[in-house]
Amino acid sequence: MMLHVPEFAIGKNQKKHMSLIVLSDESARISIPCAESLFVCSTIVYCSPRNYSFQKPVIIKLPHCLIEPRQWNVHIYQADNDHYDINSNWRKIVSVGKETINTPVFVNVEEKHLYIMTEQLGRFAVVAEPNNLTDYLPAIEMRLIAFSQLTPSSSNCSLRIYVVKDFPNSKDICKTIEAKLGGTIMGESETFAFHLNTCDLVIRVRNTESSSWDLKEQTNYEQIIPYNHILNNNSILHCEFTIKRSLNSQLIFDVDFEQSGLENMESRIHSFIISSEHFSQSDVRSQTFENRQHQAIVSIDRDSSFINETNTLSSVYLPHTCKRLICDALDPPRQDEKDWRLLAKKLGTDHYIAYFATKSSPTEQILNLWECRAKHSSRTIVELLIVFSEMDREDIKQIITDTNGPLWV
Repeated sequence: MMLHVPEFAIGKNQKKHMSLIVLSDESARISIPCAESLFVCSTIVYCSPRNYSFQKPVIIKLPHCLIEPRQWNVHIYQADNDHYDINSNWRKIVSVGKETINTPVFVNVEEKHLYIMTEQLGRFAVVAEPNNLTDYLPAIEMRLIAFSQLTPSSSNCSLRIYVVKDFPNSKDICKTIEAKLGGTIMGESETFAFHLNTCDLVIRVRNTESSSWDLKEQTNYEQIIPYNHILNNNSILHCEFTIKRSLNSQLIFDVDFEQSGLENMESRIHSFIISSEHFSQSDVRSQTFENRQHQAIVSIDRDSSFINETNTLSSVYLPHTCKRLICDALDPPRQDEKDWRLLAKKLGTDHYIAYFATKSSPTEQILNLWECRAKHSSRTIVELLIVFSEMDREDIKQIITDTNGPLWV
């Protein structure tokens, strides 16, 4: 998630406190029209200041859980009050692809994220429904997260398995719930496709050879979570198993799960292992990987004829002077259209040509969106250099070279 505020988006001599809050409690609940196929598919965020009009569009980057986003009708909802107000009036402010120059936001949807371009902030949520234009069976990405809780003065242990949409804060929401219950996280599954086909989710817990715990009642090793419950927009679902100690405190189990009754499709069984020792080690490894900083060296000669990238750039932001000169060169329309319009097409954002045209500098808005899309991805300034080469705009490549010296970026 990201809140991208371009340079000079805030008025001269003004200071504003900016915030991006991921809502996980009661304030995250959203009321939308009662429709079986309409559901929330993003984290709910509150961005401030809410009642301030920016001089340039800011960009909100949100993750979504849609598989094949083009197969969905995507809508942006906004609440009319502050994030701490539970009784919120949510309203649809735009449907993606149906924006006009008069709509308050423009949205760019990609495989894992979407980008909301707006001049006013507030509380936002992404809502979607299948478009039913193809035979594609719509699906969303979900995962299971397991927690255990030892019962005081007893050898019994409760194993709770949560079914959540694959959002960055889903685990934190479950941890908050479990903190009140005394639960400990034990493991989580990989993401899986949950198909919107009215089929329930079946979860099974199986003993392993190394486990020293037993299922208390073998008849309860399998539980079914109803389809309609899973897609409820305002709940965190879990099922619970009771297990008992047999020899020692080691806890290792296999969890299998599948969506039952898939018509014209072979049911796929997913599985993962829950173990306090296994998860703690893997969690440390994942945190170490996420915190690892990526460094890079990119070199370009003065003639802009050689590019050598040794790794991924740690920054994708163009220096202010460089961006200003690029905008001065690309904003004026050309007869051959090798201007900001071709840049938008090369970067895959030409479906918003009319929107960019309303801005004082269309090029700046395109580059701001590119910077936001490129952050935390494999994209680098090298991508822009390649694009400018394809546009036959050697003058733009020269600008990048001149403003960065011999260009060791």
